Amino acid sequence: MKNIIFLSFALLFTCSQAPEEQEVKKANNDKVFKNVVILLDLSSRVKILDQSKKDQEIIKGILDIFENDQRKYAFMASKDRLSVSLAYQNSSSFSLYNIGNNKFVIDMEISKDNRINKPEFDKKRHELELSVADLYNKAIKSPTDGADVWAFFCTDWVNIYQPQMRNKIIILTDGYLQFDSKISGQRQKGTYMTGLNLLRNNNDWEKIFTTKKLKLKPCANKFENTEVLVLEVAPKDMHINTNEFQIINNFWKTWFNDMKIESTIYKTDDVSANIKGKIQEFLVK
Repeated sequence: MKNIIFLSFALLFTCSQAPEEQEVKKANNDKVFKNVVILLDLSSRVKILDQSKKDQEIIKGILDIFENDQRKYAFMASKDRLSVSLAYQNSSSFSLYNIGNNKFVIDMEISKDNRINKPEFDKKRHELELSVADLYNKAIKSPTDGADVWAFFCTDWVNIYQPQMRNKIIILTDGYLQFDSKISGQRQKGTYMTGLNLLRNNNDWEKIFTTKKLKLKPCANKFENTEVLVLEVAPKDMHINTNEFQIINNFWKTWFNDMKIESTIYKTDDVSANIKGKIQEFLVK
């Protein structure tokens, strides 16, 4: 009899809760929170006409989707995290590359006793967008000679990775992991792309890629629960090098597969019409 009374009380309490509260509570129980990382390539690609503008529109689209996701938790019930990072050359004199500060991070759970509400989120988002705009303006005046995506995954990732979360990395890059000869000469084989000229317009390019051992060296870091979306890949001279995208795609896919990271890679014109749809699909899956 006591059990019946207790059950009736529990059902009454559940039904008395507002539908919105029940939805937030269910989402919070079912959800594995996300660690969204936007990785920027601020090499000479940023000087291409409208590339900076396009990158920032993509970033705003990511923020729109991230913000909409927080509504399911009434903002303050969320533990999601979004940050902007750079794939940069350590030899660069561009001081703004040291961006490990709060202007480039939206952490919905500052601490266990401190969560971000909607007004605070709006403030953090506005600050991040202004900081990103300033970053691009300075990068246009002083672009790097390359974007070290390899070093980001092999060195920087250990400080960003959240093993208990779903790690979602969105990379904005032209797709080329290459540097000038001075820098390349100081790097180990497998830390940048080599042999592109051997592969271009060659029917046996995949065989050459394997036999010449051109693939990128995998990183030893942990990548469980990590997925990558690469956007804005811009193959050079596709009217001449007809297999250029296939080569670039193979470099990245092979590398990510070796590290057991699920990846999706798009050329710059593949997502122009539905960029937010592609990002939405990636972030919510």
